[in-house]
Amino acid sequence: MPIDLYEEHQHLTPCATVFSFQEIASVIAQPAIRRAEYSSDEVGGTISLECNVEKRAEVQVTLYWTNPRGIKNETDGLQATLFIENITSADQGDYICNARDRQGHQSKASIYYRIYGKNEHFINLISEESKTSSDQIEAGTPEVLWEVNMDAHPAPTITWINNKNQIITDTKGKKYQIYMSATKLTLTIKNITLFDYGKYILKAQNNRNDEKILEFFLNVTGKPYVRMDTNQNYQLHNELVFVSCNVKANPAAEISWNFKPCLDDSCDYEKLNILATSTHLGGLDFSYEIKVTFNKSGIIKCSADNSMGHGDIMKPIYVCDITNCFGIVVLNEDVSYEEMDENKTIIRVAEGESLSLSCRAQLQNSQHEIRWSYSSDIINPSEKYRIQKNYSEFSNNTDLTINEVSYRDNGFYECKIYDNTDNNSMEKLIKKNMFKSLFRNQFQRV
Repeated sequence: MPIDLYEEHQHLTPCATVFSFQEIASVIAQPAIRRAEYSSDEVGGTISLECNVEKRAEVQVTLYWTNPRGIKNETDGLQATLFIENITSADQGDYICNARDRQGHQSKASIYYRIYGKNEHFINLISEESKTSSDQIEAGTPEVLWEVNMDAHPAPTITWINNKNQIITDTKGKKYQIYMSATKLTLTIKNITLFDYGKYILKAQNNRNDEKILEFFLNVTGKPYVRMDTNQNYQLHNELVFVSCNVKANPAAEISWNFKPCLDDSCDYEKLNILATSTHLGGLDFSYEIKVTFNKSGIIKCSADNSMGHGDIMKPIYVCDITNCFGIVVLNEDVSYEEMDENKTIIRVAEGESLSLSCRAQLQNSQHEIRWSYSSDIINPSEKYRIQKNYSEFSNNTDLTINEVSYRDNGFYECKIYDNTDNNSMEKLIKKNMFKSLFRNQFQRV
């Protein structure tokens, strides 16, 4: 008859057992070897190596050293140090740090220790290419990397020199990045442009007067980069002037000049059939200069083209009938005056005479206005002062006539240009640096 175990034993109290299993590491971490700072690599010195291993779980690890001569330095625990004094050339070779646990698992790391003679010194630099490397790269390339293997004793001082003959001091900069170890040297050049074209130098020097140099040449190609002094250029009407622009290009570029006789979009460019004089400035840089006569204000453009693309730059030319397109002209033919400097002219006038002066300027804006002042006060028309405005092909003129000059009229008379675009201030003076100078005119009694 079947037995109902549940019914038979339902009065019993159940029990349970919990088993805890601890996993024993089946692999020992690889040891790490470090050479002590005072460890020597010359005959007669002392080798000092430290070996450490990471502890995993509750496993006892034993570390011990082996080397080519069979020397052992066994140490229990997670660190072992090896000392060999009065070393000779026979101590050169691989030193192995072994790790072993009680379950028989093993791991090891090795280091090659090179021994040098007391008078031994040298520097060997080996690049992936020949001694003079040349890389051709297109402008816009993210980076260029040069790598050099080094074998040297004692450790040399390393210097990288860029294409401008400047020592690269920032090893992690935006333009250059330098990596150095006992056996490898690298230079990375970032964001390649035509300005990176040229020779780079790696120089290694030690305290035994050894020196080795490797040269690298970066041949960057790209569309022309054109530069010109774009400051306002004031020229006298029909005056022969020199205009130049600098071009950086690889391959070489063809240069052309164009001029449009207006300062806005109301006219088109016309080609200037003028032979330019070229001067090599070094590297990829050339200067091109032309002689030209302007009879109208306008914009001159220097253009450069090569197989990689096009580049140009424009410059405004202001044609005037007075030097620098701003100044004072004495209208009286019988009045003597002396220009002391570009900011002051002394005028000598007899009492009772009248003096007429013309302030001439090429105004760049219709809201600009020429005004005369005496002792910093604006001059308004009166019986004493007559002010008349007129225009020429090249300038805006405001003439001032001082009637019956007397001793009381001695002082400084200034011609100024104001900007009236600010409705709240009719006395807003345009910055002086828009012009070469402000002329001052002093009247002296004769």
